[in-house]
Amino acid sequence: MRERSIQIRKAMTWLRQCDDAASPHFNIKTGRWSLGKGKKQTESYYLEKIIQDYIGMKLKFRYQWHGEIITRHVFAEVLEDIIYRYDDFNITGFEEDYNIQQRKWLMLIQNKIKLLKSGKVISHA
Repeated sequence: MRERSIQIRKAMTWLRQCDDAASPHFNIKTGRWSLGKGKKQTESYYLEKIIQDYIGMKLKFRYQWHGEIITRHVFAEVLEDIIYRYDDFNITGFEEDYNIQQRKWLMLIQNKIKLLKSGKVISHA
C-alpha cells in the first residue's frame, strides 16, 4: 500500500509539471481521481476514466447479457459486472475489445463463479 501511495504522488507531481490545473489529480478527501475544476470537474474511482477524458479517447469493452449489449470504458467495471452477471455474460462478437489475457481472465472468473453457485468444490490453482 505504501508503494502505491508513493507511485500516486510521483504521478501527480509529474502531471502538475507538464500541464495546468486541468491535469488529472487524486482528490484525497473523496478518494477519487479528478479532472478539471469547479463545474467542469469530473471524478472517478478509476484513473483510466479520467485519463480517457484527459486525452479525449474512450476505451470500449462491450459484452452481451441476456440479449442486451453493455458497454464499459474500464476493464475493472467489466470484472465487477461479471461477478453478478456471470449467468449469461458473453463477449462473443466483441473479442476485439479485449486482449488475450483479459479474455482468459473473464472465462476463468465466469467458470469459478458458476462452480461456486452450483455448490461444487472449487480448487485453487
